[in-house]
Amino acid sequence: MNNLILHCPDENFKMIRCYGFYSNRNKKLLEKIYELYGIKKKKRIRNLKERKKI
Repeated sequence: MNNLILHCPDENFKMIRCYGFYSNRNKKLLEKIYELYGIKKKKRIRNLKERKKI
């Protein structure tokens, strides 16, 4: 139980999910970098019908 409690953040502690290139602020910059390097962005599958087609 003690090991589990260590992973819980303190009260009022703000968690950061993404930072750097992956933050929402830099999304356009990341797309330009992908374009320059010729990296294709993975297509996001939104619903069950599209998953079945693929």
